[in-house]
Amino acid sequence: MKRLIMVVMSLVVLVGLNTMGSSFLKASTAAQEAPCSTITSTPTPTVAKPGKVSVDGCITIWSDAPGFNGPKIKPLHTSAVVARDSAGDWNITIADLSIAWNANTQLMLQDGKVASGVFLPSTNSIMMNIPLKGLPLVKTITFKVSTDDSATTTDGQIIRGSRVDLKGNTTLVGSKSRIGLFFQAQMSIQCKLSPWPLSI
Repeated sequence: MKRLIMVVMSLVVLVGLNTMGSSFLKASTAAQEAPCSTITSTPTPTVAKPGKVSVDGCITIWSDAPGFNGPKIKPLHTSAVVARDSAGDWNITIADLSIAWNANTQLMLQDGKVASGVFLPSTNSIMMNIPLKGLPLVKTITFKVSTDDSATTTDGQIIRGSRVDLKGNTTLVGSKSRIGLFFQAQMSIQCKLSPWPLSI
């Protein structure tokens, strides 16, 4: 009888120890896993898929270079590829630009080059580099134009850029000096961007 009682008591003790050990293991596991549930990963910035924007308006170029006979006002119809970067700004690329200068001359982008720049949504401003070929005398020239620039033309006008409005209307202005050492040129692009505004 005593032996039976001792066996029963031993079983009770073993069950108790197993239960305590199991609880301890669960508590230890929970303590190890708890920090993982509080870790938050930094989200990766999303980049919008590239899209196309129509650029329609006119381009005006002034110059005092011989044979230029400016200012010249010409229609502008092309498209730009826009893609948003991780900072929220929009990169702009124009790969096809052709302007009928006169019956025998076309202004085009320089071989292997594109017009490129950036749109800053924080200020609605645009800055671009436009490498052209085909201009009289100088043959090639790169204009840096911006919505925030202004310039005095060769015939005394003051031209000013304007930032993009809610309808996509904007004006970009730039100036180039020391063309052929002695001459200068100015550019104004008045255009409408569509669709506008840009969205992700």
